[in-house]
Amino acid sequence: ASGIDNHLLLLALPSIIKLQTFINTTLSDILFYTSLVYCQKIISRCINEMNRLYNIFLQRNPSFNRQVSVIGHSLGKIEKKTI
Repeated sequence: ASGIDNHLLLLALPSIIKLQTFINTTLSDILFYTSLVYCQKIISRCINEMNRLYNIFLQRNPSFNRQVSVIGHSLGKIEKKTI
C-alpha cells in the first residue's frame, strides 16, 4: 500500500532472484520498523495478535495459571517479555 516495493525493485539485483527477494523483504522490514509512521502500528498489531492468541489458548486451557514468556529476535537484538 505504501509503494515501497516498487522503490526497492529499482535497487535490487534482477539477475539473482533469491538475493533480490531477500534484500527487498529485509530492507522493507528495516525501513518500516524504523519509520515513525509505521513502527507503532507494527508493535500494536503484534501485541494485539499475541493477546488474541493468548486468550484463545486460555479459553482452551482454563486450568493454565502459569506465566508466559515471549522471546523474539528483530534487527539484531533479542528481547524477552514475561506476561
